[in-house]
Amino acid sequence: MNIAIDVGNSSAKTGLFKGHELVSANKFVTNSELIDYVTDCGAESLIISSVGSKSDELLALSKSFTSPIILDYRTPLPITLRYESAETLGVDRIAAVVGAWQKYERANCLVIDMGTAITYDFIDNEANYWGGGITAGVKMKTTALHNYTESLPLIELKDAKIDLIGRSTTDSILSGVINGTAAEVEGIISEYADKYENLRVILTGGDSQYFERRIKAPIFVAQNLVLEGLNAILTYNAQDR
Repeated sequence: MNIAIDVGNSSAKTGLFKGHELVSANKFVTNSELIDYVTDCGAESLIISSVGSKSDELLALSKSFTSPIILDYRTPLPITLRYESAETLGVDRIAAVVGAWQKYERANCLVIDMGTAITYDFIDNEANYWGGGITAGVKMKTTALHNYTESLPLIELKDAKIDLIGRSTTDSILSGVINGTAAEVEGIISEYADKYENLRVILTGGDSQYFERRIKAPIFVAQNLVLEGLNAILTYNAQDR
């Protein structure tokens, strides 16, 4: 059994795999809960992806596994990184494109990860990862509107019908942020589709729930894409030992 850990800005996700099959996925807010779970899950191999600094507890835990992987740009990968500043590349972005390549081998893939930030990542049909784009996520946008104005409220996002014309301040913010972001994503997809044939668009990340029914372009939703990519990297490295 393999355990993949994806440590994000506000929580950590784990995926327990038997071969390439995802047996269970879990989310943890505290390090103690995460470490207790990983200690007792019965996995033999471990990979960790962290967008921030790794906790001492997590690093200590990794040492209890044989040949653990702490993912960074130097980790051997089943794809080729063509990114010009690979040392600055977010490891979650690496894992996501590996997950896309595993799912749609021989296709051009655009991965859109909708989390704290929205990232666009492109991998071509020969397994070359070139980069993409980064912009503010929806919660970052609503927070910025509140923090940088005197009168706009901090609103709660909702997965409901949002009219184009907001008839209250709250609904106007929702319309601007949700509909505006959907239009942005549609536009980016269209530009990639014009440039690359046989394009697969994969939507992932916690905020994808607000957009999967609002985006008219053909998309595939894969909420566990990063975990699946991490497991693919772990498996790839195990084959080389």
